[in-house]
This record gives sequence, structure tokens and C-alpha cells, in this order.
Amino acid sequence: MAFLGAHPYVRAPKYFSSGFFSTQAPIVDDGGYVVSTNWTQPQTINGRITNKMDTYDGAHFTDSITHRRGFTTNHYIKTTFYNNSAPSGLEVEHLLNFTIDTVALTAAGYEVDVVNSASEINLVSWRGPGGFNTASQGEGITFDTMASGFTTGLSMADGDILESQINNGVIDVWCTPISTGIRAHVITAFDAWGWAVAHSQPQWTGNPGLGFWNQLNTANTTFGFKNVVMLDI
Repeated sequence: MAFLGAHPYVRAPKYFSSGFFSTQAPIVDDGGYVVSTNWTQPQTINGRITNKMDTYDGAHFTDSITHRRGFTTNHYIKTTFYNNSAPSGLEVEHLLNFTIDTVALTAAGYEVDVVNSASEINLVSWRGPGGFNTASQGEGITFDTMASGFTTGLSMADGDILESQINNGVIDVWCTPISTGIRAHVITAFDAWGWAVAHSQPQWTGNPGLGFWNQLNTANTTFGFKNVVMLDI
């Protein structure tokens, strides 16, 4: 039998974009997100996505996290910062190869963590329950800071652009300040531990997502993203 056009078993690359135009708490958008009651869920407010976390007890890291469904292991995220005079104590995150288990109430994957006050990026591995030699995160998982303190050249200003991707275990991050329009590659990192046990780690079959952190102990939605593009690579 001959087939005309695309092979019927070839999977089309996944693509998603949003400008977060509705006000939703938690986020719904097109319904393609995964969230968990073990963490707070992000919310959208008229053109931005931000945290829904308003308390922090010093032990339970209840980030506002969500991820999409149906992407391949290798994927890319691009976002534009929303910053309305945001104070220190707020962070935004790209999530790569991320899996939220809504039954076991655990999570695994990689976090590209952007610290507003320090204008720097940290890479964190969420390793699910009973992970490697890491500290307890308080939600039944373990996590490990893979690398920290990368200088971005960003002021985290409104309109700055953050891009990240994971491709066969290698994480890359780019930043484009709105003030210059110059795109700079700031990070390449490889999780050797995750690669060595990839056959058993859920982060190697996960999806792209977004996360947020608020340690102010009060509601604050002045730092987030205006839009997002996610795609398979």
C-alpha cells in the first residue's frame, strides 16, 4: 500500500503558545495543563501568568507549578517577563522534562530558576521521592541545585526574554534584555546523574512547564510572564 503525503504514524511536533488573556485561578487556558494540590497552582491575570503562593513557612516549598501534556523529551520554552516593580523574594521558573504525579503527589524534572533580586539563574533538579544525595523539599521529593549564580545580563525588566531548552539531557538558556535586544547564551549544563539513570527517572519523559516562587508571606503578583511559546525540538 502506498501513502500519499505524511506517513500516518509520524508524530507531528508539538507546539503551544499563549498570551494568558483570561483571568483564571488556577490556570485553565485551553485545558492542557497538569497541576497538583500538593503545590500551589499558577494563575493568569489579564495578560500575565504568575504565582498563587501567598505563604511560606520556611520548610515547605510550595512553588506554583504547572506543565503541559504530550511533548517529547526534547523541548524548548520562550517567555517574556512581566515585571511591575517586583520586590525581592519573587522568582519565576522554566520547567523542563517535568512530571507532576497527581496520584502520588510528587514531581520530577528540571527547573531554570530566575531570581528577580539577584538578576541570576540557578538550575535545580527535582528528583521525585527518594532521590539522590539531596535535601528534603518538604513535599515528599528531593531536589538538587545543579548549578547556581549564572549572571544573565538581564535586569529582569518588563519585556526581557528568557529561552531554555533540553536536548538529550543538555540544558541551554538564553537571555535577551529589552534594553539592548542582544540575545546571549548564558548556560549549558548536563545532568550526569540523571543521564546515568535515565531509564528509571520520570524527568526524562516529562514536559515543558512554568513555575513561580514567593517567599514574601503575602500575596504578590508583580513578577511573572506575559506570554509563552513551547515546542518540540
